[in-house]
Amino acid sequence: MENANRFYFTKDQLANSPSRKCGIDQAKELSYRQQAANFIQDMG
Repeated sequence: MENANRFYFTKDQLANSPSRKCGIDQAKELSYRQQAANFIQDMG
């Protein structure tokens, strides 16, 4: 599988996400995404 096809969003889309436009930095957004994924996984 080609690396470019593994991701759902391009780097440009991630750099210009609604969160980023509202002033949430990349590290904080990543933390929120990881917490949400963990929550969903824990809920089963």
